[in-house]
Amino acid sequence: MTDAPKTPSVSVRPPGEIKEGGSVTLSCSSDANPAANYTWFREHGGSVEELGENYTISNITTELGGNYYCEARNAVGLQNSTLMFLNVTATSSSSVTTTTVARGTVAVLLATILLFIFLWMRRKRASRKARGQGGRPDTREEFLPCPVYENL
Repeated sequence: MTDAPKTPSVSVRPPGEIKEGGSVTLSCSSDANPAANYTWFREHGGSVEELGENYTISNITTELGGNYYCEARNAVGLQNSTLMFLNVTATSSSSVTTTTVARGTVAVLLATILLFIFLWMRRKRASRKARGQGGRPDTREEFLPCPVYENL
């Protein structure tokens, strides 16, 4: 008895989030008699020119993310699978951004601490100097000679 392919089932390895630069394998299978031949397609992108049950994408990029499906075909008929969405996340740029922000935050924090230490030491030095001259510089008054007025 001959049968057209049933709706193919699709799967992805490894499952879950796909990181940019990694590798992913899409698999397609269908019950058919005679056995089906498989072709992979990218939605809005046409055939990916990959024949066979498995389609492997090495060094994947975010541009290669999107919807994929396979076609199972034999002498009796053909059937397409449902769409499978590949969500490829960029890792390198986000980790660089996170690292850059973290470094910037640490640099600002260190600069602030060094500024406070500098100001504290400067105030302390000025206070010691003033004590040697009889008081704190911000409370010491300088006495200027008063003008003498002659009786008019």
